[in-house]
Amino acid sequence: MRDLVLAGMSTPQRSDSVNSSFDKYLHKKTSVQDFIKQHEAFLQDRYDEEARADSDPWNKLPITKSPSPLEKHMSVAYTHAVFKKGQVELLGAIACHPKPERQEGAEMVFRVQDVEKKQEFAVAWNELKAEISCVCRLFEYKGFLCRHAMIVLQICGQSQIPSHYILKRWAKDAKMRPLMPEAPLQAQSRVHRYDDLCQRAMRLGEEAALSQESYEIAFRAIDEALSNCVAVNNNSGRSSVEAGMSSASHGLRVDEENQSLNKMSKKKNSIKKRKVTPEPDDMTVEAQNLQQMVCCP
Repeated sequence: MRDLVLAGMSTPQRSDSVNSSFDKYLHKKTSVQDFIKQHEAFLQDRYDEEARADSDPWNKLPITKSPSPLEKHMSVAYTHAVFKKGQVELLGAIACHPKPERQEGAEMVFRVQDVEKKQEFAVAWNELKAEISCVCRLFEYKGFLCRHAMIVLQICGQSQIPSHYILKRWAKDAKMRPLMPEAPLQAQSRVHRYDDLCQRAMRLGEEAALSQESYEIAFRAIDEALSNCVAVNNNSGRSSVEAGMSSASHGLRVDEENQSLNKMSKKKNSIKKRKVTPEPDDMTVEAQNLQQMVCCP
């Protein structure tokens, strides 16, 4: 759980935020019919708020409070809400005093004294991998870097926050980024293929539902794709069965040949045994006859 990014969300907080959102639309005596109407109004208001939140980062630049290049980079990369939180951490880095403690290969470990919190924090920075971590785990919990990591980045000459520390959900262009690669992935497992296809199907459904013409195009394409997939899977299944049957028949032929070879080898061994059976020599027989003639009167 230490390296899991929770983005500052917990179960009670999620429940409280949903309940507070409905407070101005519902009350204890709200009927079911009024609830449906108010729910539609609630959804419309949320859509409007989301649209304003999407347009504000592009139309209004946030106000920076320092000449730090890190703050300028955050103002361009983050949404306004997350930029304000990151700005607090960046300004709080003034009260932090880092000291190099040790170096382990490409990784530098700093001991950062936080004067405001009256604590010391260990920060590890790997320049080759552009990875930084702090024991306070603010990034893992909130989703943006802490003041201890930012002061280390500053003294190491970094003018931008590494891209993998700018979560997609906090970025300005979160909705403008492609949701998936254009080329098909080499997905080895069935689960990965299923997940990728589901994401593409959702994107297709959202786009094709905008008009009847686009719906008919998507409908025909899906129907044709389904037929092609069924045909390919049936052919592959049939070929695998045929391959299994051919391998089985080949195995039977091999077994029969082995059995016939074993029988022939057994016959040859029996013939050799009969030929090799020792017989008494002629000289031995003659010697025995002479001995008998001498012994007999």
